[in-house]
Amino acid sequence: MYQPTMDGDLIPSSVDALLASSNRKLPVLMGLTGSEGLYFTVLGRDRYLNEFFINKSTFSSYALEDFQRFVSTTVAPPKHFADRKEAQTAQREIVRHYAGDENATDVDDYHYLKAYTRLLSDVWFNVPTMRIAKERARRGWPVYLYQNAYYNDKQFPRWMPFRGEFLFTEL
Repeated sequence: MYQPTMDGDLIPSSVDALLASSNRKLPVLMGLTGSEGLYFTVLGRDRYLNEFFINKSTFSSYALEDFQRFVSTTVAPPKHFADRKEAQTAQREIVRHYAGDENATDVDDYHYLKAYTRLLSDVWFNVPTMRIAKERARRGWPVYLYQNAYYNDKQFPRWMPFRGEFLFTEL
């Protein structure tokens, strides 16, 4: 999840504390994209997040089982739940939300890789952005929120199995 680092100097305290203490409520424009994680999951362009990169040699073989394993070990591991049954229910719901019906027959070769990318886009960017936007609005800030759905197909390498919008693809 991307958020400011509270270093005690440039950013002296948490986002919530800074919002609460601010007397100046300037209008804020905040944006979302559906595929922000694509930059990291398929393109692998960030050395700090390379553990989430899927090598292009395995794109077409990234399957439901791979996505389920990722959800159950990384996104919603049992240790974060009261019991195993609760963890399994949450894991099933997450997989269903992002990947759809596991018995679907109309999925393309990259369906689960796309689901993986959408999930990480939400976890890293969209959910934190929405949380901060809601908190700002709750505290009386004028918040303008947009979702970018545009991307320029020419910005992607030919080997990319699918494309999507992320920061700077609108430029």
